[in-house]
Amino acid sequence: MIKRISVIALAAAMTLSAQANDNKGALVSANAAPTLACYVDTPAYDQFTQGDCAGMIYNGPATTTAVFQVFGTEGGNYSYQWSNCTSNNLQCARSIRAYRPLTVSVTVTNNQTGAQYFLTATAEYERGF
Repeated sequence: MIKRISVIALAAAMTLSAQANDNKGALVSANAAPTLACYVDTPAYDQFTQGDCAGMIYNGPATTTAVFQVFGTEGGNYSYQWSNCTSNNLQCARSIRAYRPLTVSVTVTNNQTGAQYFLTATAEYERGF
């Protein structure tokens, strides 16, 4: 009986750990205010970084994609109003041109409390030659 409980506890811990890490490495405390992170899509394994992000593709195309995502709203009832990006959920993707920074903002509203958060992030893309 003791071994069975230990195996179940280990499986539960592994499941929680996997769920906490499934958003490309961005972790946020359950009690933290929402944050905005982004990444610039490159052939590498891209990870969200909070606030600002940058990517470079050696001899890359003139444009690529920047992905923005709100973290810290898991388990709540939130709405999202993006500026400079078309989306109504916690993630938004935009085309980004080389050497032209792209700033995106989102107002996140907690629909239960009415609290609002204004978040901004800037993505930059460069072509290496």
